[in-house]
Amino acid sequence: MGTLDNNLIGVWGSSRDDVWIVGGGDVRLHWDGTGWTREGGTGSILQAYTDITGTSANDVWVSGTRGRVLHYDGSGWMRRGPSTGRDLAAVFLGPGGQAWTVGIAAILHRAP
Repeated sequence: MGTLDNNLIGVWGSSRDDVWIVGGGDVRLHWDGTGWTREGGTGSILQAYTDITGTSANDVWVSGTRGRVLHYDGSGWMRRGPSTGRDLAAVFLGPGGQAWTVGIAAILHRAP
């Protein structure tokens, strides 16, 4: 994978062979039990993922700067949720698949 020049901010895993790390420069790292794979990563210091959570290997959510919310369904990442230009700091998954994100003067909610 090489070296990283990014701050790593959040970590979450569904098992010992399925771990995700997110951070600055849009970086998403995935551990599959044998090695790391880098996904994303524009290198921009203005873009970062700030938190990550999930319920399974096929249901992973990240929040980030500039109002970005992404969802991983086991096959790929998709942008989700209502858009806001505000930086988001945390993501929480509630009962029934509800995703909540909070940040600077912003609360976003996405029902399943």
